[in-house]
Amino acid sequence: MKLRSAWIKNICLIMFGLVLLTSGLQAAEASPVVIVPMQLQQGSLVSVRIPQFDGGMPGEAMAMFNERYRQVVLQRLREFEPIAYETRLMPQLPAAVKNALMFMAEYEVFRSDATIVSLTQKVYQFTGGAHGMTWQTGHTIDIVNAKQLLLPELFAAGSDYAERLNRFVREQGAARNLPMWEFKGVGVKSAFYLNEDGVVLFFQPYEVAPYSEGVVHMLIPYRLLADILRPEILR
Repeated sequence: MKLRSAWIKNICLIMFGLVLLTSGLQAAEASPVVIVPMQLQQGSLVSVRIPQFDGGMPGEAMAMFNERYRQVVLQRLREFEPIAYETRLMPQLPAAVKNALMFMAEYEVFRSDATIVSLTQKVYQFTGGAHGMTWQTGHTIDIVNAKQLLLPELFAAGSDYAERLNRFVREQGAARNLPMWEFKGVGVKSAFYLNEDGVVLFFQPYEVAPYSEGVVHMLIPYRLLADILRPEILR
């Protein structure tokens, strides 16, 4: 019962910390877009950084995107909590494994200018077993219209973007000796982000390659897509 009480106390502290951090965000100047981290640190168990817009677009749009980024992490954290708790109760597991339980959330901004912000969130958790698990999500925002872009929306209507991206992905997969297990072509739900050099498609562990490859990234330079990209996407 002491173990369970301590665990519940820790979870309450985690959620309380998140509430405090959410309520403490302050608005900044309207331009340019500012991204600040929501942070949470609970020893070696939980380490979280969540991107939060803090100016540069209408308040309603910022609130929508900020809540979306929080939920990317909170949904995984809610899944992690009961699994980690049950793992700690397993008498056959050594203390070293129980003490290695971990939940981490990070983000990285790859492009931020007057029209586009593009970033990724990465969540890693270890709940015992052979290895942990990583998930990555991409978010590319059209600042002018306060809209998250899907992959087809990077390109001119009627363009052959899918055929060209598919060809590039398959060529890269062959050159890198990736098995490309689940790749059946890009589409509306394909994961991507934009950086200074081009469009980056990415695939989760086990999606196109073994876990040892991690998240697989494939960069397609802007110059190779310049004739079909929307003007505001080009650098």
